Amino acid sequence: MKRKVSGKHTYKLLHPKIVALVTSRSKKGKENVMACAWMTPVSVNPPLVLVCIVKEWFTSELINDSKEFVINIPDFSMIKEVMMAGTLSGRRMDKLQKMGLKVKRGRMVKSPVIDKCIAHLECRLLKKVEAGESYIFIGRVLTAYADENYFDKKWKDRAKVPLHLCDDRFVKFSK
Repeated sequence: MKRKVSGKHTYKLLHPKIVALVTSRSKKGKENVMACAWMTPVSVNPPLVLVCIVKEWFTSELINDSKEFVINIPDFSMIKEVMMAGTLSGRRMDKLQKMGLKVKRGRMVKSPVIDKCIAHLECRLLKKVEAGESYIFIGRVLTAYADENYFDKKWKDRAKVPLHLCDDRFVKFSK
């Protein structure tokens, strides 16, 4: 028998999804990181991706200001950092520093790139769409790069990319 899934739980039917660490930076240099699983490619040519971020969150403010962001793909060894990025507020603290993450400036954007992550997509904001409590930020991928040990035109079997199942539950690729 199938039972009804209530409104606030319906999105979980579309999980698991790759979880990333989205980094952003204000024009004045304030940086932030957040965990995000609500993202997807929307075009190959030109390369476009979207991220959905709650309007009132600090990351939305920073992306609105700078018009850029980076999608950093962690491996499963970074679940602790993913949980911290998803539960702490960057408005109240420097999360990157608290999490001990080493960052560098992006190759084509000023937003930070997290060294420990295994892949990165640097994006320039193309369009913002209001969607309920969130903004859909559509970004043009200016450059993307990945650790060749884990990715070569597709994820290799050794890549342990975390997939967000729901709440504080994660799974990883397996054969």
